[in-house]
Amino acid sequence: MAHRHVDLDRALAAGLAAIEAAEEVVLHHFGRIDLAIEIKGDGSPVSEADQAAEVAVRAVLARLTPEIPVLGEEHGDDDPDASLRWVVDPIDGTVSFVHGLPLFGSLLALHDVADDRVLVGVLSLPALGHRYAAAWGRGCTRNGEPLVLKPNSGRARQIVSVGDPSWFRASKVLHDYHTLVDASPYLRGYADAFGHAMALGGGVDAMVDPGLQPWDLLASRCLIREAGGLFLRRPSAQGGKVEDVIMGRPGPVREIARLLGWGADVAAEGTEPLEVSRP
Repeated sequence: MAHRHVDLDRALAAGLAAIEAAEEVVLHHFGRIDLAIEIKGDGSPVSEADQAAEVAVRAVLARLTPEIPVLGEEHGDDDPDASLRWVVDPIDGTVSFVHGLPLFGSLLALHDVADDRVLVGVLSLPALGHRYAAAWGRGCTRNGEPLVLKPNSGRARQIVSVGDPSWFRASKVLHDYHTLVDASPYLRGYADAFGHAMALGGGVDAMVDPGLQPWDLLASRCLIREAGGLFLRRPSAQGGKVEDVIMGRPGPVREIARLLGWGADVAAEGTEPLEVSRP
């Protein structure tokens, strides 16, 4: 059951309006050679576009859902004790963005913190013109059209996508990366929101992405679930609220989880929960 105080139609409309505002800012800055860039404490880049896009998102949400606080990657947490909050990553894939690659996205989720349920998820790939949206029990859409992830791709070989090797290393699972290289003839490095979108739309059969913060993964939790896929997550060795995830078609996701030895600490969301092995 969704959060009893949430009008999901209103929340989804607010989320879409907020992401539209982010898209406008992001595309305005994309490709600028004079873009101001800083390096954060974790070694990842942040640009003036990241910061401006989050400001734009917050302005829309403050107008349309003023009662719901916001947690953002760039501008912090309005209310650390909130039981319900918006969670935003204004540019997921800033490395791609600052290098002029169109493989970046904007992520927004409405998280029922008390029950750990993601009620709304929006993922936009502004440079590619794709926008994915979902709400609890209402299915998933891509550019307004229903999107259902088929159980089987019909292809002879499956494509597996992975996040950057640096994140596998930081999460102390670099051995998983090497295992996937050895086991997957078609392993592709489609990282960040672009990789999530490819798993959501079925372009890749599964994506393995370790070391994700809440703003990196919450929208995809909702989207994958509502599209009929499977989303697995477990605590990352990085600690805190960081998690490792596998997402995509249920069959390939389960196969990869078994290959990598995922076990009893796995949380599953989707149409076909993983039968986890016990140590």
